[in-house]
Amino acid sequence: MARTLQEARQARGWSQDRLISALESSASARGIDIANRASLKVMVSRWENQKALPHPIYRQLLRAIFALSDEQLGFVRRAPSQSGLGDEPLPQLVGIQVGAVDADVAKRYLVMLREYCRLDSTMGPKYVIGPLLAELQALENLCALARGPARSEFLFAAARYAELAGWLYQDCGDIEGAARWTRQALEYAEELDDAQLKSYVLMRLSGIALDSGDAAKALRAANAALGSGVRRAPTLSALALRQKAYAHALFGEVDACRSSLELAEDQVVSVDPTEPGPGYAAYCTPEYIAMEAAHSWMRLGWAEDAAARYASCVDSWPSDQRRDQGLCLSRLAVAYAAVGRVEDACAVGRRAAATARMAPSARTLGVLRTLGACVSPSRRIGAVRDLRESLTGLV
Repeated sequence: MARTLQEARQARGWSQDRLISALESSASARGIDIANRASLKVMVSRWENQKALPHPIYRQLLRAIFALSDEQLGFVRRAPSQSGLGDEPLPQLVGIQVGAVDADVAKRYLVMLREYCRLDSTMGPKYVIGPLLAELQALENLCALARGPARSEFLFAAARYAELAGWLYQDCGDIEGAARWTRQALEYAEELDDAQLKSYVLMRLSGIALDSGDAAKALRAANAALGSGVRRAPTLSALALRQKAYAHALFGEVDACRSSLELAEDQVVSVDPTEPGPGYAAYCTPEYIAMEAAHSWMRLGWAEDAAARYASCVDSWPSDQRRDQGLCLSRLAVAYAAVGRVEDACAVGRRAAATARMAPSARTLGVLRTLGACVSPSRRIGAVRDLRESLTGLV
């Protein structure tokens, strides 16, 4: 007896395309309007990988196709323990008709998303990721129901939520999860044919590739984000250019790196305050690009220049972006250590550690581990002992 949808499909020797055809036939016979084939392919894959539960309409169709119960198809899922619902099963709404969902609901989801982004910027991903994934599951179900203009609104909201989920996984150090969710965001953006959103998500895929050490893949994604013929907000161009610069730095291509950074800086300072561009790129400030430029310089071995650049922007960092300020502090500390300013490195490192305790980030913790190794030869210095104490239980 099948225990999952995938097992039920494989027991019949069906491909996913064959299952999609069966869904289309079953829905047509019942007069039910369902998603197009491209969307169904994504949905079936996510159902089989247990990344989402099918909406009740699709569960009805799948029960009929396989003559199996929800339990036998693996569709009974319990609420996560941190939700406060204990072991009670999540309730399911029934009777919602395809096309009946209101586009205003998608706008409300975007309002909630802004709050998730603020929480992430000030507290890091730990307290955001669980609730966000629950909202994303609901959005995926609503995308399956929505039609007409409402569908575009829900696709945009789902793309934004999926991209943020990818970022949260990345900031937790889970690169595989980050890539999976970010690719999902790209699929939504491509269905929308939203050029700016596609550019942003491609930039995010470039960053994930950089974190995995694949400079060639990162460069391809950054170039795709900068593709010709698309009018992008300056912040979007700046973000893609800083990824491109770091990829060139990994290859040791100094001139290409410098050129990309200069273009990124030109873009970010050209932002018109009355037209700041898409809200999802609002964190791209001059301070942020300065930090990213210094990151490339460190990679090229220009620690003195990098330290000066980090120091010039860290204290003017926007107060609502505490998590990234912690990253900048930790990178500045490593730059100081690289040029022999051990006591300065330790003092800044303690500030970075204090910030990381309030807004944990896998990136910041990784840099702090590097800092600990850099100052270890000077461990008899009091400042180094103080730093090591501040890092206790953190890295």
